[in-house]
Amino acid sequence: MRKNLTLVIALSGLMAVASCGAGPSGPAEPETAAPSGYAYLLAVQDPALLVARIDAIVADAGIEGLSWTVLGDLIASVSPYGNVAETAAAFGLRPDGTILVFMNNMMAPNSFGVVFCVADETALRRGFEEVGLVLAEGEKLGDVATSSIASPMGPIHMAVYRDLGLFAGTRTILEAMIASVDQGGSGFSLPEGDALIYSATDLSSIGPMIAAQLNQYRGLAMSSMEYDPTGMNSRMTGAFFDLVSLFLTEAGGVESWISFGPERVEIASSVEFVAGSSLREFIVPCEGDDLSALLPAGETAAGRFRLDPATTRELMTIVADLFGFDVSTDMLDAVALMSSNTAVSMFAGEPGVSLLEVVAVYEVGDAMTLESLKGLMNEYIALAEPLLESLPWMTVGTPGEVEHNGRTYVFYTTGFDLGSYLEAMPEVEATPEEAEALRALSMQFPVWMTIDDGLLWLEMATEPGRIEACLGQGVAAEESVADLEAMSTALPGEEIAMALNLPAYMASVMSFTPAEAGIDLSGLSEIDSWLFYGLDFGEGSMAGRCVMDNDDLARAIGGFATAFSGLD
Repeated sequence: MRKNLTLVIALSGLMAVASCGAGPSGPAEPETAAPSGYAYLLAVQDPALLVARIDAIVADAGIEGLSWTVLGDLIASVSPYGNVAETAAAFGLRPDGTILVFMNNMMAPNSFGVVFCVADETALRRGFEEVGLVLAEGEKLGDVATSSIASPMGPIHMAVYRDLGLFAGTRTILEAMIASVDQGGSGFSLPEGDALIYSATDLSSIGPMIAAQLNQYRGLAMSSMEYDPTGMNSRMTGAFFDLVSLFLTEAGGVESWISFGPERVEIASSVEFVAGSSLREFIVPCEGDDLSALLPAGETAAGRFRLDPATTRELMTIVADLFGFDVSTDMLDAVALMSSNTAVSMFAGEPGVSLLEVVAVYEVGDAMTLESLKGLMNEYIALAEPLLESLPWMTVGTPGEVEHNGRTYVFYTTGFDLGSYLEAMPEVEATPEEAEALRALSMQFPVWMTIDDGLLWLEMATEPGRIEACLGQGVAAEESVADLEAMSTALPGEEIAMALNLPAYMASVMSFTPAEAGIDLSGLSEIDSWLFYGLDFGEGSMAGRCVMDNDDLARAIGGFATAFSGLD
């Protein structure tokens, strides 16, 4: 009995040792081969499904003369095997697997790695030989056979391990990839979704270097400018370099991805700012009640916005310095207050009268009155006077109080007289017909503002009819901004949530284009195709995303293709 027990223990020990030596077995997920500490990574999930989803959207767009498999046809045109499935089969690849490409050092070309799913290793090797790539057998890494392919920058090392094809610029990286697979990965995982393209960059590893090189061009850009009497161009150029350099030196991890789902397309991105950076302190979350249910939904755009008051003050100070404005504390406080919680809705303008019509609501509490609002608007216009002097075709009236249907409003008008533009710019040559067409495009933008129960209401239209409807009976009988289907995608924590009807917005913007230009996009106004955009400020980070239903995207693509195909 004792001998049998000893034998069992000995055999168990031998099996355990043998098991450790053999290592894990069976297929592995491509994500497990991604090492930690990479500088850049790109992943394409399920390429076959990705191609099919994109082609399905294009097919639904119904563009005359365009193949229903346009992307698949494009891939097939550069492949000797006909289509995606046949190309994958010829190289022994799984077309539904994930492809990963990464670099450990953006400045070292051979610090890369590539991972893909292999269905048939023999077919893979045969496929390489058929396209002229010679595989040379290399020294094993443990029990894993390796090969190499000659390239101008040195040998590219390859191994097929646990149904994964692994390529690397060095044997050290290849060894690290195999070890990562055996350990179950380094913690990297793709975002939720399917048929997606994902990328991640550690900007902190290369951002400061790029910023230093960029600043070398600052002086060149400044010196190449033409005469700038106001100094505005120089200040704006300098601000651009400052902003880009700030982002490059203070951003850490940057991620972005696009997913082609069965019902919608989603594009997302996020950035994490490095510890102790000014942007990490500057971009902070802001909470507030959702005001979007108070407004009727417009045909072109709608949304709600929240910005931390301290952040607004900092932005306003930067803008004021850029334009040389002397902004009062009261003005800074008012703008910070108004931007802390607002909602807005945009409508198509009245043909021949206005470009766009807008209604908005701002949460101001008891910190603002009509009298203080009028004073702030007068200060705002006074600040803009130096700029208006250089734009004689633009006029802004003096804000004053007016009565309309028993309610008091602060009212002023902004106008564009394009006939005055020709008078101020004699070097612009225009025929009498062109000049008359420009004068016909002159427009007025009346602005109405009133305060009611802690809310500031603004409407840009010939009359404040929407404000009166909201204050008189609300928007219960109409679709509100919050009721828009596109806005249902919004998350409560997002500081910016907006929806844009792309075709209708384009039609509205282009409605004042002279007929002589031969651009008629009025048909786009009949297309209902909404894009959602959301931006979320976290603690030291921010994340943005765009979402569009596949049906809406197909309608937009088809509408734009039809509209622009008829242009001269």
